[in-house]
Amino acid sequence: MLLRLSEEEYQSLVDAAEGSGLTPTGFAAEAALAAAGTPAQGPLREALVECMQSRTQLRKVGVNLNQGVAELHATGVVPVWLRRAVERVEAAVARNDAATEEVAAMLRRGRR
Repeated sequence: MLLRLSEEEYQSLVDAAEGSGLTPTGFAAEAALAAAGTPAQGPLREALVECMQSRTQLRKVGVNLNQGVAELHATGVVPVWLRRAVERVEAAVARNDAATEEVAAMLRRGRR
């Protein structure tokens, strides 16, 4: 699905998503389901929302770590702890993405 939004519409979507703890994509999906009359509730839906929120937080940490790496590269010194931290964040994001996909697949199968 492809949404076409003006800059103002997109910013409204981003603001609403942040206010609800969802990504813009997740928020748009929830809104579309609500408009279609499909209840966005139940344990799997709640698990999906938790996965999406967790993924968002993990990505923010990853961005911060990458900024730290850039600064340290500028000095020529990259400590071992920072490399391990980046690896751990990448692994956590991958696990969270897999869990999110698994929950989303369960929800899709449940709708058939």
